[in-house]
Amino acid sequence: MIFVLFFLGLNFLLSKRIAAVGFIKAVLKDWPFRLLVLLLFARILSLINSENLKQSTLLLLFYTAVIGLYVVLFFLSQKEPDFLAKIFKKVYIPTACFTGFYGLIQVLFLIIGKKLPGVLVGNSFLRVPATFYDANHLPPLLISVIPLILSLAWLQKKKSLRYFYYFVSVVLTLVIFFTFSRSGILAFGISIFFFVAYLIKFKYYQKVSLFAGLFGILILLFVLSSRTNISFVKRIASVINPMERSTSAHGLLLSGEWDLFTKNPLIGVGYGSFNEHFRGTPIGEAHAKIDPALNVRLPTHSIWLEVLCETGLLGFLPYFGFMFYLVHSLAKSVELAKNNHDRLFSAGIISSVVGILVGGIFYSYNLVYFWFFLFSGIFLARLIFIDTREIKKEEFSPEKVDFREIIPLMFIFGFSLLIIFFGIGAANLSGREAFFAVLSKSVLRDWERSWAHWWVPIYRGVDYPMKMGLNQIYVWLSSLAMFFYQINPVTPRFWSAFFGSISTLFIYVIVRKFFNIRFALLLSALFLSCPVFLKFTKLGLPYSLLIFGILLVAFGISAIFARNIKRKSVSLPINFSFISLLLPLLSLVIFKTYIFPENVLKHEVYLIGIREKINNNGNLPNIIVMSPSDTLDYHGEVPFKYVEESTLREEILKWNKGSFVFLNVEKYDSLKESFYSDKVGLRVVASSSDLLLIERI
Repeated sequence: MIFVLFFLGLNFLLSKRIAAVGFIKAVLKDWPFRLLVLLLFARILSLINSENLKQSTLLLLFYTAVIGLYVVLFFLSQKEPDFLAKIFKKVYIPTACFTGFYGLIQVLFLIIGKKLPGVLVGNSFLRVPATFYDANHLPPLLISVIPLILSLAWLQKKKSLRYFYYFVSVVLTLVIFFTFSRSGILAFGISIFFFVAYLIKFKYYQKVSLFAGLFGILILLFVLSSRTNISFVKRIASVINPMERSTSAHGLLLSGEWDLFTKNPLIGVGYGSFNEHFRGTPIGEAHAKIDPALNVRLPTHSIWLEVLCETGLLGFLPYFGFMFYLVHSLAKSVELAKNNHDRLFSAGIISSVVGILVGGIFYSYNLVYFWFFLFSGIFLARLIFIDTREIKKEEFSPEKVDFREIIPLMFIFGFSLLIIFFGIGAANLSGREAFFAVLSKSVLRDWERSWAHWWVPIYRGVDYPMKMGLNQIYVWLSSLAMFFYQINPVTPRFWSAFFGSISTLFIYVIVRKFFNIRFALLLSALFLSCPVFLKFTKLGLPYSLLIFGILLVAFGISAIFARNIKRKSVSLPINFSFISLLLPLLSLVIFKTYIFPENVLKHEVYLIGIREKINNNGNLPNIIVMSPSDTLDYHGEVPFKYVEESTLREEILKWNKGSFVFLNVEKYDSLKESFYSDKVGLRVVASSSDLLLIERI
């Protein structure tokens, strides 16, 4: 495709000889073009040392086509400067977004148990490559557009489009982390750091506050992933773990590249010939012991050491000069931008470029999109600081953040979290809490990866006919918590406490719409000190969710009235406020409180608890005798003892009514007739695949 574009452009130029002569002169005077050509000559000269001329020639043809791409883009920038900008915005950015969303589809298919082609799944990792062969090539593509998508969001006047761009940015960020590419995550962090630094420098303070939310999402992702085998924390920590195989292999590759450069400092070992030279070195032999795939060509794992190793200083100097010119041009464009659009876009491009170049220390991105993005950065920078467009210059004014509003809001939310979550796990679960816990855990169907399935809860082995509403929503949310933390005193109550804190925040926001900050703080504190409300927030039941729904309705009404008062209108516009009014009402209509016999419900939780305890101990005794029910708690942390088969019948005869025993299923089937002959009444109150909870009646 690059060759086709190049020859089409060349044919067009030759058809207009006068214009062609002027164009050729302009190209030859262009410093980036000169540096690219010098790099081409260095790569041709390096073929003297190549041990694989076929591979070197193919790579050389590709790089020649890359120079052709630069010439075509140079022509477009000279002929129609805005056209190149339109291509970048309307073709490159959407293409990168669609690629990222395909990566999201790969993640979603993994959740439902399907693995799409290209996805790598191991015991402690998964790698989503989207449309690439190598998952490490996906992050730079997404990094190149995320700051630009955020810039588009800030420039939008329509809130719907702004929130859509925010959503796209979050999705692409999550996909970057699901590639499990350490170089990609590093590049993302560097690009965001530089982007935020530019926003602070030019006093876009309101825009900086958005990254606090993004940072919170990433922290939550890291914390939750650490509770699974797929841990981002472990993946990043593996960078400094010399015992980790991939870390050791990458370290040997980087060491080998530097070693080859020191032996051939002027022209390198030959463009595209790293694999052959590296395999024959002692470092290459050590690498083969870690990664014995000798029939696979080893790529250089660094865009910088690749040039240094394969083309020596003669290739590295023009390569470094090209990158320096690019970064310098973008930095200049940021400073000279005439309006917010150009400044934000220039800051976004330079942040992405710096991030990718730093991440490239640990991986190589010799792909078409990589060069297209770099070339586009040069020409878009020129479009700004050598500007012939008729653009009215904007007066830049610092954005203001009203801390007088933010600090009370943060205080009341933080204080409510402290009051509500303090001591939340001190008491054992009640019967109804235990029932909701059992239903929530039943939603987690076990399959090859133990991911959550959001289907109908199961009670006593069959689908439980729970109507859709707040109960069902609460079960789903609790199952998510139990997926990461299992049943304990906190997980069934976490969402109740969370919605209680949000409800307190809503009280403050609603009152603040019509009154001053002091009055809003006072009413929020009074609401938080209500004993009934505090009791509900510490129960693993949907009561807090119900309160939250009511307050969401109130928030919607207050937002409508506040807007109508400002407009002096009585209309009810169909907007977010109106939707926030309808949805909770719909849930409230179908809300239903269930009442269940507590002495039966607890048994389900007991069985889960003892099942987990046995799994942790690593064995399954044939018979476990439990103490009477008044000492049982919700998770099986009770005194127990193992009973020999020969004394089992005697032990059961000693029991009082209401006592319990955990029996292996097979053992119960073989002994139940003898129990009946002794006139011992037994009842199965809970069961699993291999355990029964038996009560004497």
